[in-house]
Amino acid sequence: NMLMCLSSSHHDGSVESFYEDVESTMSKLKTQYTILMGDFNAKVGKKQAGDQAVGDYGIGTRNTRGELLVEFTERNNLRILNTFYRKRGNCKWTWRSPNGENKKEIDFIMSAHPGIEQDVEVVGKVRCTDHRIVQSRIRLDLKERQKLIRKKPINELALRGKVQEFRVSLQNRYSALSEETNLSVDTMNDNLTSIIMECAVEVGGRVVRQDTGKLSQETKNLIKKRQIMKVSSTTDKIELAELSKLINRRKVRDVRRYNMERIEHALKNGGSVKALKRKLGIGKSRMYALRDKEGKITTNMDRIVKIAEEFYRDLYSSRDNHDLNTIRTSSNPDDTPPVMIEEVRKALESMQRGKAAGEDQVTSDLLKDGGQIVLEKLATLFTRCLLTGRVPESWKNANIILIHKKGDDKDLKNYRPISLLSVVYKLFTKVIANRVKKTLEFNQPKEQAGFRTGYSTIDHIHTINQVIEKCSEYNQPLYIAFIDYEKAFDSVEISAVMQTLRNQGVDEVYINILEEIYRGSTATIVLHKESNRIPIKKGVRQGDTISQGYLPRA
Repeated sequence: NMLMCLSSSHHDGSVESFYEDVESTMSKLKTQYTILMGDFNAKVGKKQAGDQAVGDYGIGTRNTRGELLVEFTERNNLRILNTFYRKRGNCKWTWRSPNGENKKEIDFIMSAHPGIEQDVEVVGKVRCTDHRIVQSRIRLDLKERQKLIRKKPINELALRGKVQEFRVSLQNRYSALSEETNLSVDTMNDNLTSIIMECAVEVGGRVVRQDTGKLSQETKNLIKKRQIMKVSSTTDKIELAELSKLINRRKVRDVRRYNMERIEHALKNGGSVKALKRKLGIGKSRMYALRDKEGKITTNMDRIVKIAEEFYRDLYSSRDNHDLNTIRTSSNPDDTPPVMIEEVRKALESMQRGKAAGEDQVTSDLLKDGGQIVLEKLATLFTRCLLTGRVPESWKNANIILIHKKGDDKDLKNYRPISLLSVVYKLFTKVIANRVKKTLEFNQPKEQAGFRTGYSTIDHIHTINQVIEKCSEYNQPLYIAFIDYEKAFDSVEISAVMQTLRNQGVDEVYINILEEIYRGSTATIVLHKESNRIPIKKGVRQGDTISQGYLPRA
């Protein structure tokens, strides 16, 4: 839906009522995409501390109407798209005064779904008006829309209160299916994930957008009071200005309180604080500018995706002549014990709740809430994978999101690629990791402290301190070299890792299944849209439960 708004004819006192009407209209819309555009007669200005709706490329100074517009957009999870694209100063203003001296940016396009727009720009030459046209190029792909609809998250909070009903629903669905004796691992995995998702939607439903509750009732009352004061002819302007300052302070306080409460809740319940920060919108959550190989900065969204795709295609290409398609050592899967339900239960208990899901949208929460029937089906699937030496093709693709570490945010080298993998796959590799753990631990030198239970870098730090003290005491020269591998996870050769595992005595059944996982594996870079699939010829997946065991041994 597209909402066209014109607020320039409204006096200041009725602007808040105007936004309330727009908000009421938006709440009634039943659509995937909502675009709000028009003449808001508001100066948003440059981005201020705490702004999530405003990008880095606003111009001018924010006025009162600009504050109201930002409040409205923050409240409705909208983004003022004009401010997220870098343009020359003469290509930003949208209104010019009759004498031509004053130029302002007061016409805006806003969207609650930032992935659909590709660019926002001002059309320069328009006659018979003091405004210039603002246009946005958007891309609405039906397949993408269907994918987004499917990805609308399950209401896991509601499902948590109906766990028994969820388990009964799963049991009934599987009772109606025939035996899985002759099914392929792909079919078994598809049946498992689709049944879990269908039962979860049936019992728990989807998440419904609600008021976030960030603002306290006290602050909301102050906003209503300001609205009344603006329409009153007897209002003291100084009193109104002081009230506006008070409201701004209260909003900052309320948002900070809300964020702290959510973080405290996550810490008490073992949730992911990093995931919560992304959910709350703390820090930068989207890439709006990127530097290409020639050092040129682009803000074109499609071009950004292309640059990222080329960067990681080069990074994951390998010069190693060892082809995993030709390397396959003989093994006897019949000698491998089947995966027991208790193995799956132990591995699942070690997985945290609230973690991101892969393409199938099955989370660890759903697997945990599924109970005994899910554990049985998982154990059967994992055993079939080990016996056949095959894994589902859907496990081989990873959706990669880029997390900024530090430094220049326009340089891709300063981003950490995190692979969003199927949780069922990660559970499978965790079972394998538990099986080979003792073999690998036995072959590790005591100097290796990384990714090992019961070891800490404190031991290494203590050793270094002792060496420094002794060299200082006996007046001996000392040289210390610290090595930081750039893109360590992404640079290691897969064939070298597998050979190292063989040298350390890991059973060939497990090595072959790991080689099968990386044979034909791909990655998709997810920004405002997905890139083409990139073949993975080198590197281990960051986000994979077994990758931490690979790296120190490669």
